[in-house]
Amino acid sequence: MAETLGFGLFLALHATLLAALFVAVLRAVGGPGWGTGVGIGGVFGALLAAALPWLAKASRCVRMGRVPAPGHLGFEWGQATPVALIAGYAVYGGVLGAVLNALSTRAP
Repeated sequence: MAETLGFGLFLALHATLLAALFVAVLRAVGGPGWGTGVGIGGVFGALLAAALPWLAKASRCVRMGRVPAPGHLGFEWGQATPVALIAGYAVYGGVLGAVLNALSTRAP
């Protein structure tokens, strides 16, 4: 049950708060666009990868030993972890920026 609730909370936060944060940052740096979105997403993914050791301290599963600690930049979870985080958030930001740009340039 806890895993289901955690996954649901993860999806809800990414669909609302993360999207709102991306929109605010995109507007602050010059407006939405896919290129801007890719850049913002890549930076966000890199910051998240750098913060993984701190986030692991807040995870009960890591503290109890059920899940291994991510280590520096998440390399203990695999060599592709930081690359996947950066690429995933870059794609997310690019798609969100492109959609926002398309919606903002539509004729009324």
